[in-house]
Amino acid sequence: MTDKIVDLDAQRPHVSGPVICLHCEHEWVAVRPVGTHPMECPKCQAMVGYSWNNVRHGFRALLGEECCGPALRLATLVHRLSIIEFGQHKEK
Repeated sequence: MTDKIVDLDAQRPHVSGPVICLHCEHEWVAVRPVGTHPMECPKCQAMVGYSWNNVRHGFRALLGEECCGPALRLATLVHRLSIIEFGQHKEK
């Protein structure tokens, strides 16, 4: 038996990538444990920072029961996030 103490949090898988705040639209790159959402925005401190992989959780947080205005804003933010992560789509 060993007396070595292992920090389990340090052993969990992490991901990195672009994040956008659904409140102030600040963009940053975050390193976080897999499954972390939402993230705190370093600019406005709102807990609505989402990456492309977990942006589907933002729909519920931002829209609630509303549909029109917030839905259009969210669609625009999702489009921006996809461009940040995957690059600009070029028309042929």
